[in-house]
Amino acid sequence: MIEQIRKWLKRGDNATACLVLFVPRGRRANDPVRTVYAFLPAACRKSAEVRLLEEKPSAATKAAHSKPGKAAARSVVLFAHPLESHSGFAVNAVNGRDEDALTVEWWNESGYQVQALVAHVCHGCRILNRESWRAIFPNWVSYTVDIHALLVEKRDRQIWALIAKAIVDATQEYDSVVGLKERICASYLEAMEDLSESNMERDIVHMLHFQKAMDGIMSSDESYYE
Repeated sequence: MIEQIRKWLKRGDNATACLVLFVPRGRRANDPVRTVYAFLPAACRKSAEVRLLEEKPSAATKAAHSKPGKAAARSVVLFAHPLESHSGFAVNAVNGRDEDALTVEWWNESGYQVQALVAHVCHGCRILNRESWRAIFPNWVSYTVDIHALLVEKRDRQIWALIAKAIVDATQEYDSVVGLKERICASYLEAMEDLSESNMERDIVHMLHFQKAMDGIMSSDESYYE
């Protein structure tokens, strides 16, 4: 899987412009990240590279991929969970250790330039706002809040998959973090408008969750205070 991601980052202008990376925190089938991932490969098809990362590469694997050539700028959409220390993004980090996370060092050693990052991660701003992370991802959009989702029934999961696809689409149209944030917010608003026309009580829950997520969206050009 890491080799596939590395190859994607080294592609030329004919490559898809967006890498969508799903990083579940555990092996449970009901992990929210894993649940939404099930719908995305077919939804995105050739418009984006969609990958599921279930384990962090070993030191030997990372060493083999060091010192790569220069790569074109690409955008990344990350669906993941934060490490409890907010030092990185958890990868089956059952013990909450940095060695079980995608840390700043893990991203930095690739040497690739990423044009923009969208981190669909609870309190992702606490990670990305740090100076060391800004050096790698100067342009990002993430959240200042916990992201809640009702994912019990298949229709619930499909609703969130549509939001995930809309976020990917918005990222592919990247021109600035301001414009990217606005497009993502517009996706939430459009979804809420569609749900408001149904007579299902559970859709009220979805709309409340969408509203909270939208209110917590922040871009790298804004000031963030913990």
